[in-house]
Amino acid sequence: MDGGVLFGPMDIISGTASRAKLSPIRTDLKIIKGEPTDNGSPTYKIYDPIKNKYFNIGWKEFEIISRWGLGSAMRISSAINSDTTLAVSVEDVLGMSNFMRINMLLKCTSRDETKFLEAMAARGDLSLAKKFLMNYLFFRVPLFKPDNFLNALMPFVAPLFSKTAFYILSILCFVGMYLVSRNWVSFSNTFSYFFTFDGLLYFFFALAFTKLSHELGHAFCAKKYGCKIPTMGVAFIVMCPVLYTDTTDSWRLADRKKRIKVGLAGMAVELAIAVLATLLWSFLDEGPFRSAIFMLASVTWIGTLAINTSPFMRFDGYYLLSDILGVENLQTRAFAMARWFLRKIMLGVKQPPPEFFAKGKRAIIIIYAFATMIYRFTLFMGIALTVYHFVFKILGIMMMSVEVGFFLAMPIVKEIIYWWQIKKFVGFNMNVKITFSLLFLFLVWFIAPISRDVKAPAIISSQSYARVYLPEPAQFKQIMVQNGQKVNEGDVVAIAYSPDLEFELSASEKRIKALEWDLDHISARKEMLEHKMVMIEQLAVEKKRYESLAQDMEQLTLKAPFGGIVRELEDVTLGEYYQRGMVLLSILREGDEYIDAYVREKDIPKIKVGSIGYFTPKAHGIIKNLEVKVVHIDNMATKALPYPYMASLHKGDIPVKKDAVTGALVPHNAIYNVKLKITDEYKKPKNVVLGTVRISTKPVSLAKELIKSIYAVFIRESGF
Repeated sequence: MDGGVLFGPMDIISGTASRAKLSPIRTDLKIIKGEPTDNGSPTYKIYDPIKNKYFNIGWKEFEIISRWGLGSAMRISSAINSDTTLAVSVEDVLGMSNFMRINMLLKCTSRDETKFLEAMAARGDLSLAKKFLMNYLFFRVPLFKPDNFLNALMPFVAPLFSKTAFYILSILCFVGMYLVSRNWVSFSNTFSYFFTFDGLLYFFFALAFTKLSHELGHAFCAKKYGCKIPTMGVAFIVMCPVLYTDTTDSWRLADRKKRIKVGLAGMAVELAIAVLATLLWSFLDEGPFRSAIFMLASVTWIGTLAINTSPFMRFDGYYLLSDILGVENLQTRAFAMARWFLRKIMLGVKQPPPEFFAKGKRAIIIIYAFATMIYRFTLFMGIALTVYHFVFKILGIMMMSVEVGFFLAMPIVKEIIYWWQIKKFVGFNMNVKITFSLLFLFLVWFIAPISRDVKAPAIISSQSYARVYLPEPAQFKQIMVQNGQKVNEGDVVAIAYSPDLEFELSASEKRIKALEWDLDHISARKEMLEHKMVMIEQLAVEKKRYESLAQDMEQLTLKAPFGGIVRELEDVTLGEYYQRGMVLLSILREGDEYIDAYVREKDIPKIKVGSIGYFTPKAHGIIKNLEVKVVHIDNMATKALPYPYMASLHKGDIPVKKDAVTGALVPHNAIYNVKLKITDEYKKPKNVVLGTVRISTKPVSLAKELIKSIYAVFIRESGF
């Protein structure tokens, strides 16, 4: 539906034009009364049945159309000014004539009118490339005209809109939820059947059934209120197909509540299907069909609500918000209001808003406009990046270019051009001064070389810090130490054993004895000499294997690698199996402390050995802020984080994942270890101290960094 701005470009107005005979209005058009505006003035809609379009008009425009039969702009203007309290000029009437002519609402009565329509049609003919760029984000493909089908079924469907149906559905919902709650474990595990061929087949049938029912819900609800449904079909949003129902005719409903019900009908139908599916699930046997019913009972309608309730795309949520606010063609009018707001704040333009809204509603509409811009740009950029990384790189780059140009560059350029055109009317007022001052400060911040500290999570630890871990899968027999206990180098801290290792060691010993016995009793005959050499080699290999197993067994007696304090002792259960690499405890050697910082890969080039920084502890009162100096920077990224309490799994600042085999804490992103020496005098803490280090860097321009990053990405991806 169209609305908001009524007048297009006006012709040059002259005295002759004001007296010229106006072209007659098409007789098939309909005028429908709408809801009053926020200031109480009446509104109307012009319905074009050929295009199935509605045009919003106000009180002034309605009075002009009502007197169209007077034939000329001057007569219509004089009649309105004498009959009403409105002040209508000849220019207003000619502007309305121009609007109706552009939208083909007037009869074509002359050769000039025919030429004008031909010129309009030629202007609308776009090249294939331009059509793709303008329409690939969203376009519709109508499939069939369902109006007669809906009329035939309406008597059977009408009872479903009654209060009785609502009460019955509510009872069924209560019963279904009660039955599911009694068998919740089985319900939550039903999803596993989707991973079979039959399960996927049922899944897509369930999805198609739900979406079709959703659209039929809109259609039947609109039919209930006497609206026509000209088409149903498939819409493509960034090439993703979704069903749609053309409920444009619902805009003629003067009662806003009825339009809201039409908008809610699709989601209401999905919720009703979910209720019935929840009840049915309790009576079905395990299998793919039960999984499909589970899909209807949970996943489908949750996903549908998440998508359809969003007001930022033209789904149900958008039209519901439009009806709730009473603002038809919401996005176009919201964007116009946002542009007016920006011009007022940034340039001090003293123009009335595009249209009148109550103060609170105006604020909501402006916020909605900016939120929609951010949402759409983020969504389409995300889709482009997904296509780039997982489908087709060239297509992803093309999509990204279109979205940056269409959603970001083009609106900004158009607005700047408009600002330039109105500069002589604006002047150098206070708003302009503030805007350009802020812009200047931003450019200075962006272009000028500024020292920007590198911030990184850090820890004060002793110069020697070791973790004691299990070398093999094993069970603990005895733990010999406690947290905080002082140990000497070589002290036994724990004893573990492995039944599997003991079995292999015993088996190896038996094989050695067997081979030795065979060698002692082997025949001295010539034909047995070759066999003897093979047995000697087997014996040598088995002895090496035995020595290796014995060393592994010996290592299960865990010892302190050096003297220090026991920290981070795990609470283990004796006799329970633990994986290889499981860290039992840490030993902190008492000595000169230093700081370990973990710096992001992109920040490593900014720092160097000798850079000065400051360490700030997380917990206040432990130590003061300390001056530090970089003494070493690792050349390779850290493969495993040695400090568990810095890891995100233990509420630390470094995102990690735990290796399933070794139990090592593997960083999600590339980080590098940087060692810093403390140059301040301070009281040495008894425990490890977590904090943040800020390292001063060489002044650098953000613009230069951005260009380098773009260049690096271009070089990296140029080969696709």
